Amino acid sequence: MDQETLSQGERTKSDITQVAYRLFLEQGYHGTSMRHVTQKSGIALGGIHNHFEFKEQIFTNVIVAHHPYIDLIPAIQAAQGEAVEEFIRDAAGRLICNMDDRLDFLKLMFIELVEFNGQHIPQIFEILFPDVMDFAQRFSAERSEL
Repeated sequence: MDQETLSQGERTKSDITQVAYRLFLEQGYHGTSMRHVTQKSGIALGGIHNHFEFKEQIFTNVIVAHHPYIDLIPAIQAAQGEAVEEFIRDAAGRLICNMDDRLDFLKLMFIELVEFNGQHIPQIFEILFPDVMDFAQRFSAERSEL
């Protein structure tokens, strides 16, 4: 969403998320304190708490805001092929091409797995599930034609 169409509160929340994103990538979750976020964002701790009750909510927001599903889902939905193997190879190739530029997200997921033992993955799955199901249904429907 364009920064100009956001309310002041939404812009502040987005700014906090962006600052935290950079800090988490540089220092990890546990290496980033709320003090770091306040210093880098220029937003007082009370202002941050108006948008996020605690630091873990910021991390969850960072993962959702920077998840590449916005690019990945259309990429796999555009997959083509005459045979099942060709279709799957095309979808996998599109995923790989899109993820080549997203090492940041891989690092975020590494933080998620190491520092949180994957506890946010169900939340991410809930966000992705409807779009992934669209792809799966398309694959199932077209499988007889492939």
